[in-house]
Amino acid sequence: MCRPFRVCEKKLFSGKAGYLSDLESDEEIAKEIQNKINELYLEAAEMIEMVNES
Repeated sequence: MCRPFRVCEKKLFSGKAGYLSDLESDEEIAKEIQNKINELYLEAAEMIEMVNES
């Protein structure tokens, strides 16, 4: 069940040449994706706050 998700993870970061070659384990990949999700969440929260203020 984990394999199809890992394929999606690889596609998510495929735009960066050699990006996943530096990540050796599923845990590292999952951590990197979680970091990206957190970053995007904070950006979205900032945008929502700006819209609400205007």
